[in-house]
Amino acid sequence: MLIDARAVDLEAEFSSSRVESIADALTPDRSLFVYTLMVPVAAWHQRAVRRKMKKILLGAVLTLALLLLSGLVVTRLGLMPVSADGAHSRLEARIMPTVLHASVVRHASGETNPVALNEDHLKAGVDTYKAMCARCHSKPDGEASVYGQSFYPPAPQLPKGMSQYTDSQLFWVIKHGIRNTGMPAWGSMLSDEEIWQLVSLLRNSQDLPPSVEAQWKER
Repeated sequence: MLIDARAVDLEAEFSSSRVESIADALTPDRSLFVYTLMVPVAAWHQRAVRRKMKKILLGAVLTLALLLLSGLVVTRLGLMPVSADGAHSRLEARIMPTVLHASVVRHASGETNPVALNEDHLKAGVDTYKAMCARCHSKPDGEASVYGQSFYPPAPQLPKGMSQYTDSQLFWVIKHGIRNTGMPAWGSMLSDEEIWQLVSLLRNSQDLPPSVEAQWKER
């Protein structure tokens, strides 16, 4: 019995030792096997990412091409409304003033008005306004200009003030004009001093000295 028990123990020890030896022998092969499996998986993942990026890029290019083609079709077929007295979309009415103001702010300098604020310069501004501006931007008495209101966008009624613009921005608008609105570039017809006098008048049109106010409201 003792011999048989000893034989069983030896056999168990031998089996355990054998299993450990086999496991140790297989460990490097197992790592290599796992690595061999992971390489194709990683490569497949990279290819999938590339395919996805190509699809996104292709979609963006096609969308841009479609927008450009749509714009070309609308332009060439005359589908874009251009009449000044036609109906205008709310989107256009909201976007254009914002675009105009942003462009003026970007291009105008930050200089201050070099013309002294006195009656002589204000009266000179009144004379220039009546000669050059009143027909479109209303008369000093506040009567709206039918001519200016026929534009699109309608010419602003300047005696009410232009609070959304600084002095230098007003100077830039008067000197360089606004394309496609009927507002000419007065820089070729008025000197810088005359334009600054206009700016002074518009900025202070609601609070003029009595003598200037009288001249301002003369017909």
